[in-house]
Amino acid sequence: MQAELKGLVRDLDRTRSDKKELAKRLDRALSQAQDGQEEMNRLAARKQDVEDSLNLLYGEVAELTEETAALREAFESLREELAGEEQALKVMEGEHRKKEEHIQSYHLQVSELKLKLDHLDQLVKEKYGSPLNQTPPDEADVWASLSEVEIKARVEDLITQLEGIGQVNLMAITEYEVVQERLDFVTAQREDLLTSMEDLNAAIKKINKTTKERFLAMLDEINKKMQVVFPAMFNGGRAELKLTDENDPLGAGVEIIAQPPGKRISTLRLLSGGEKALTALSLLFSIHLIKPSPFCLFDEIDSPLDDANVDRFNKLLKSISKSSQIILITHNKKNMEVADQLHGVTMEKPGVSKMVSVRLRDLDERMARHDGPGL
Repeated sequence: MQAELKGLVRDLDRTRSDKKELAKRLDRALSQAQDGQEEMNRLAARKQDVEDSLNLLYGEVAELTEETAALREAFESLREELAGEEQALKVMEGEHRKKEEHIQSYHLQVSELKLKLDHLDQLVKEKYGSPLNQTPPDEADVWASLSEVEIKARVEDLITQLEGIGQVNLMAITEYEVVQERLDFVTAQREDLLTSMEDLNAAIKKINKTTKERFLAMLDEINKKMQVVFPAMFNGGRAELKLTDENDPLGAGVEIIAQPPGKRISTLRLLSGGEKALTALSLLFSIHLIKPSPFCLFDEIDSPLDDANVDRFNKLLKSISKSSQIILITHNKKNMEVADQLHGVTMEKPGVSKMVSVRLRDLDERMARHDGPGL
């Protein structure tokens, strides 16, 4: 009984010790539960803040999307307006050339009429002693101032002149009036053509001014994109576009200045074949980023590139494939690896070609679901 009592006492002590330990654990659990509740409250508050921020961001994204759509519509409108103005300019230039030809023709006609008038005036002067545009004096005053001897000499002189005149051309005055009317008509046509030429020159100046402003703005945007795309293609370096004649943007050429990493600035013709290809791709992608196209077709464009450049080219293709569908004709395996779908031509039988298509994305998904050793 004493041994059993000692065992019971030990059990009681152990139970008391366990009770104290359980009480401590209970206190820790309650403390942890309180901390967890506080953490849950804090996370709930943060969740609400995050949801509010997310709603604000969604609103900003919607506004930016609408603004982007509006800007794109404005750009399309401006581009269509520019195309219309260019077409109108072509039409006006054609009309301008036609009117210039008419003016030259009228100038020739005017010259011919002037020669005819001069010839007619010379004939009248030779026959009648005075030109057409000279007003004869008053005959009564002339005869009143002469003496009898002078009158007789004057009459004899007139008789001699009449005999020397010979046959009179009764149609001379009518011919003169016809020629004068024709001259007046040609002169009026010339004035109209000169006025039209002034209007055309004013319209051409306006169109050239608008075209110059839009061209310089677009060139500036392409230059900014070029300074971002070129380092991505070359893994460094820089490039820019410059006009060959800044005083005449519409008649000047555009020169590409490129500086690959580790090289001095040089023109495009001093670069290697691969560097020229990458620079040209940088320019094309810069233009594409300003106005994305729904389709992009590349034919063996990666042939002069090495493996490292092909990898950077593929990354850029992946980035623009989000907004455009890319069709790439290539024999490079690295380009084939990043493609979503392959189309090829095989010849299973001599002289018989067959088209083969593979969707690599579906193939990757089937391989991921397959449990066996091969597919």
